Amino acid sequence: MSRIREYAKKTFLAMKNPAGSVQEVFVNALDRIGEENDCQYMGVKNVRQIPADLVKKLEGNGFALHTLDRHSHNGRAVDYNLHNPITGRPMTGSSSGTAINVFLGINDLGIGTDGGGSVLAPAAAVNCFGFISPLIEAGHMKQYAKLSTDGIEFYPSIGFVTRDFSTMCKAVKSILPVTGNPGEEEAVI
Repeated sequence: MSRIREYAKKTFLAMKNPAGSVQEVFVNALDRIGEENDCQYMGVKNVRQIPADLVKKLEGNGFALHTLDRHSHNGRAVDYNLHNPITGRPMTGSSSGTAINVFLGINDLGIGTDGGGSVLAPAAAVNCFGFISPLIEAGHMKQYAKLSTDGIEFYPSIGFVTRDFSTMCKAVKSILPVTGNPGEEEAVI
């Protein structure tokens, strides 16, 4: 019963939305949490670039969609609408709400997009783990190709934010072909 109580508190916190970082809460995510399973909550940056297929894969590997997360306006590097819960200053990176929700314990895993620091910077700003890879949903993400200011074509990557390394390993193993069995102390990729 204690695990269910813990996740119910996460849902109540998401509904209270103290940082203004939650856009929508899926309260039925609590139905997937049990004493006997290792299902965890995930939040997703509310942008069209993150495909539903990715969310479904993660749901099939022990994550429950819990929130849609706010993000900075037009992918800006500084989010003046959300504040860093550690410093009180404006949050960094467009996946700002996703990182805040992981930091606050609302979600165990956050999924964001990164075209130049939008996952890694907010994760670092709140002392969380960040991971991006152009291999995650690569075919899907190529349709969002853009030109840099130097005229170089690039497309954003999808990335993860977590508070602990084991959750990051679980998410990465769910999506990418990881060989071997990395321990807690060694790098995955």
